[in-house]
Amino acid sequence: MAIGIGAPLAFRSLPVVKQKTDQDAEITKADTELAEVQMSKKRLESDVRLLQNDPEYLSILAYDLANPGYMVLGVTIFQLHPSGQN
Repeated sequence: MAIGIGAPLAFRSLPVVKQKTDQDAEITKADTELAEVQMSKKRLESDVRLLQNDPEYLSILAYDLANPGYMVLGVTIFQLHPSGQN
């Protein structure tokens, strides 16, 4: 008799268990995305702080982004590319 009563209750809880599992997966995904966005935010804030307060960082960045036509007289610029790229 207990099996007859317990079986419907067990089946009723299965959708709730699946829903909770799905929600847990969504929360985990959202937490991962949040961590990535927070890391990106910190990196960008650091870049802004350096660009505003560190002239040497700005000049290094300018050299890295410069085309060969925009060189300072007496400065040699080397550009290193990963293998397989020109």
